[in-house]
This record gives sequence, structure tokens and C-alpha cells, in this order.
Amino acid sequence: MSRILIIEKDRAVRLLLKEFFRGRGYTVFTSSGTREALKTAGRSKPDLVIIDLLTIGLGNDDVVGAIKRLSPTAKFIGISGIDDWKRTSRINGINGLDFLLEKPFDLKVFSEMVDETLK
Repeated sequence: MSRILIIEKDRAVRLLLKEFFRGRGYTVFTSSGTREALKTAGRSKPDLVIIDLLTIGLGNDDVVGAIKRLSPTAKFIGISGIDDWKRTSRINGINGLDFLLEKPFDLKVFSEMVDETLK
């Protein structure tokens, strides 16, 4: 089964996503920050990275690029709260994201996006 790395500073969201995707048969790794995420990505070689844009810092292409170097075939889904979208237009400019999803999100829709991304 595919490996997912979730990078999310909010513990409740991180654990919810972890349990949800584990329940769907994925191998899930989590991280609450960028340093930990890079170490985890190096060990786990994720197929998909779900990344909260505020956790990595808006416009921080370096984290996405570093993970891509560790796991070149990894796909990326960025997630961000609606307020974040209003505060910055730079979110759309983060290089390397395959999809961008607004919080709050519907888990069914998110799950379909993940399944489609990993095909």
C-alpha cells in the first residue's frame, strides 16, 4: 500500500488524518514541523505528502523541494485554512504542489483526491 506523510502542526488534525487514512489501508507517517518532516521523509520515502502550508511557512518551496529530492516520485497536496487564503496570495505560488485544498474539508472528497493522486 502507498505511504503518506502528513505534515500538520495542529495535533488534532494530524491525528484525525492519520487514523482516517490508516483505516483506508495506507501506511501513514506524521510530523508536526519541517525538521521532523525531512527526517521522516528520508526514512519513509512517501508516495504522497499532505502538507499544511502554515506548518512549513507560506511560500516555503525549500521544504517541498527537499522532500522531492528524498522521494522524487512523491505527490503533494497542500492544505490551508480559509483565513490563510485571504491573508496571502503567495499560497498559489508554492512550487511542487499537485493539489491545494481549503480547510475545513470534507473527508470523503479529500479521500477521493488522495486515491486519485496515488493512482
